Amino acid sequence: MTDTLEYNKEDFELDVVSHFKNFTATEFKGFIDVEVRNNSTTFKGAVLRGTISYKTGRIWWLEQSEFCSRTKITKELVASTTWKLNTALKRVATGNQTVEEYARDRLEEVEGKLSDGEINESTYTQSCDWTKRRREVVEALLDCCSCCPTGTTTFQSSPTLRVPCLPCEWNTSATCVGRLR
Repeated sequence: MTDTLEYNKEDFELDVVSHFKNFTATEFKGFIDVEVRNNSTTFKGAVLRGTISYKTGRIWWLEQSEFCSRTKITKELVASTTWKLNTALKRVATGNQTVEEYARDRLEEVEGKLSDGEINESTYTQSCDWTKRRREVVEALLDCCSCCPTGTTTFQSSPTLRVPCLPCEWNTSATCVGRLR
């Protein structure tokens, strides 16, 4: 099982947030309501705003200069919850297939397009490389339990979000320490 997933800004956008750009705000809000049941309306709104900000080109990220500890914790929680939503979406997308089977199906589709002349060799190679990279990312995502994520950030060379895989129900007796803004 994967212990920790690490994301810099570009990886987080590519591997996590970008998958929500085709959802309408209403669809995504419904998805949040289903998957993030036990959180406050304020927090669910922060997750929705973070995703909408991405869709409108205003990329929120864990920039050190703007952080007070409250802002940092809020952004870490929003980011790790967005990660959780992405993982849930991946589980739905792959359905009963393994990640390997899902990737193989995508590669077969690309091979079919190449043989039909819909794409050229260069596009075929790029599509195969993309599918292989996506398979690696999705395998790592689905190898983690997403029921109780939490994130931490570090600022060594560039801001990095770390999402550890924690035991299920690790925070069942936790209580809210204050309102998130």
